[in-house]
Amino acid sequence: AASSSSSSSPSPPLGPNFLLLMPDQWRADWDGMGNDNGEAIPMTLPTIRSLQEGGVRFTQAYVPAVVCAPSRSCMVSLREYDQAGVATNTVNDYNISIPTYFTALQSAGYHTMTTGKDDLNKVTQLGYTIGYDTTNASNTYNQAELGFSDAIRYQGKTDVTNTYPIPHEPYGYMLSDHNVTLENGTIVNAFDAHYQCIFSTNDNRGTLCDSNSYPQELYEDDWTADNAISLIERAPTDKPWILWVNFPGPHSPFAVTAAMAESVQDRDWPLAVDSEVTTSCDDTEGEPGLGNIRCQYGAELENLDAQFARVLDAVSARGSSITTDTVVCTFSDHGELLDDHNDEGKSKPWQGAVNVPLICAGP
Repeated sequence: AASSSSSSSPSPPLGPNFLLLMPDQWRADWDGMGNDNGEAIPMTLPTIRSLQEGGVRFTQAYVPAVVCAPSRSCMVSLREYDQAGVATNTVNDYNISIPTYFTALQSAGYHTMTTGKDDLNKVTQLGYTIGYDTTNASNTYNQAELGFSDAIRYQGKTDVTNTYPIPHEPYGYMLSDHNVTLENGTIVNAFDAHYQCIFSTNDNRGTLCDSNSYPQELYEDDWTADNAISLIERAPTDKPWILWVNFPGPHSPFAVTAAMAESVQDRDWPLAVDSEVTTSCDDTEGEPGLGNIRCQYGAELENLDAQFARVLDAVSARGSSITTDTVVCTFSDHGELLDDHNDEGKSKPWQGAVNVPLICAGP
């Protein structure tokens, strides 16, 4: 009689991992390869350049809305602006009756993660204004309904200080748990120092804002990379994953650490388009850089490039890579006018506000 043997079928290959690196308010021509007003931009972005050279750089990526929450709502819902349910930054949170692609990926077996300021609960500040407990960044308002298996969520930039001097969200809580020492030896709370640095300028610096009290290790973009690494390290190994990393920078206010400010001194920054503003890079004399728009914007982007590298190193430490099993994309929710047309920020559909970087690389 013929013998028979049984063998288990091989497991189907896991789907690719997805790493989404999303700075806030990053304009397309400042992606390391573009020119602004016909001039080269003196930045060094080796991590981003590596993604560009090993993947695809899209030059005509335009956002559906030039403010944070509506643009991000379009992204997670895969819907046009009129159908995504969030018209402005100030009316309502994301409508959880609209499925997100994180929910779809969860249903397909993915472990879905986010960190940083995703702005899907911007109006309620992660539920704080309606009484939700915001102390646990990994148990946030509507986290499960939005499709996230794991998360470390918080607000960004000025939203962090909305209820100052009392913190109301996880980054503010973290700062409040730390003290920093001023150059004169005085010990102050890091949340107080952060508030003064965010709202100071180079020529009107708060007394609590100096090179010691605004340290790199507490800088929010660096903390976001720390949290992304934590999520990667604790993600399960038996399923594919997607991680959305929402960096608060280079959104205004353009407050950078002393080391970041010093790193961009003595560079010639291109002038703004159709503008009366004359760009210069103030010598901050070893102190944080506060408000010198193009200079500090470049410093934030160079620091973000370094944070990208840290996150990618954590992916590699899991045994994954762009060449084998992980797709990496970097992009933004909208741009920044940088004094083009005598204006800052966004909200108006000039090129600097609506055109964003989009770079993807993978196996």
